Amino acid sequence: MSTATTRVSRSLGAVAAAAIALTTACSQPFDEDTVFEQAVLETTEAKLGDTVFAFTVGPSNDEMGASFDASDHPSYVVLVDAEGNVATIATAPMDLASLAWNEHGLSFADDERDYRLDARGLAAVVNPKSFWQNLMFALETGEKVGVFNDGHTEGGYANQVA
Repeated sequence: MSTATTRVSRSLGAVAAAAIALTTACSQPFDEDTVFEQAVLETTEAKLGDTVFAFTVGPSNDEMGASFDASDHPSYVVLVDAEGNVATIATAPMDLASLAWNEHGLSFADDERDYRLDARGLAAVVNPKSFWQNLMFALETGEKVGVFNDGHTEGGYANQVA
């Protein structure tokens, strides 16, 4: 088996293991915030490392009403390695959060900051914006661009580009 085929097989195995663990956990009563909180990396420990798969978990906009307390309901970027090990990075809530991943690293955002995770670690830049994300994509230069839904205004529909 070639090295590339082995990597793909391991990656698919990690994805399957994570999916089984998460869906099995979802079939029983549990507190998902506690499950993901237990896997949170300290900011200084976070590195892209051997991550082969990443996704986000967090509250949806219908849960984020006027009485919503973001500190009680964080979002998480979930990192899965080829062995199926899971680590998380806690962020402020972001509805429809998107990830952009290329050779420069993994980029993501919340309503307070923009993040990039790479082999050196996690970098965060303060950049307030709407908590409804439409998309995120990576540029060849290593920069990322996110589009955020700012809702309807008197003049029409507003998006933020960051």
